[in-house]
Amino acid sequence: MATDPIASAQDALVAHLATELGSSATVRRGWPEAGVAMDIGTKPEVAVTASSPSFTLTPPGEVDATDAGDGTLTVTYRVAMVECLVQVDLWCAHRATKDALAVLIEAALHNQLPHTTGLWLTQSDYHSRPLTLDVQERRDEQDVAAGEWRASWTLRLTTDLVVQTDLPELTQLDIDMITELIEELTETTSVTP
Repeated sequence: MATDPIASAQDALVAHLATELGSSATVRRGWPEAGVAMDIGTKPEVAVTASSPSFTLTPPGEVDATDAGDGTLTVTYRVAMVECLVQVDLWCAHRATKDALAVLIEAALHNQLPHTTGLWLTQSDYHSRPLTLDVQERRDEQDVAAGEWRASWTLRLTTDLVVQTDLPELTQLDIDMITELIEELTETTSVTP
C-alpha cells in the first residue's frame, strides 16, 4: 500500500493516460532523464510531474472500516486535504501528431463531461481514495530547429491524507452492545405523567 498520496495520484494519472492513449505514446511519471535524448520521432512522450503539496488539516473523519478477520477492525481516517499542481507534458516530432494526441489528452482530462469538467480517479494503491484533477492552463510550444512540438497542461490535484489504525473488534462490539442496550431500555421504559 502506498504511503504518499501525491506519488499515488501521479501513478493513477499515468495509468489513466496510458489507457486513453494506448500505444500511440509513452506515458511516464517524472521527466525524462537529463542528458538522455527522447526518441519522439519513433513514439511521442508524455510526462507527469507534480509540485510540492500543501496540506489543510481537517478533523479526523472515518472514511473506511474493514474487518481484518483476526479480531481487529482496520479503520481509515481522513486527517487532511492535499492539493498540488500537476503538469502533463506531451512531446512530439510533428505538429499534426501533437494536435491529434492533444485532443485525446484533453478528452482524458475531462472524464466527467457533460456533467462537469475535470478528471476524477481512484488511487487503487492509496486506500482507494478519490482524487480530482482540474485543468488550470494549457500551453503549446514549438522548437522547429530541434524538431520538437510540445503541449503542456497544468492541473490542480485535490485528494486527502489518511491514516489507518487497527482497533480490537471487541471495542466495536462494546459500542454496538451499549447502543443496543440503550435502544432496549428506551423501548421498555415508560414514563408516566
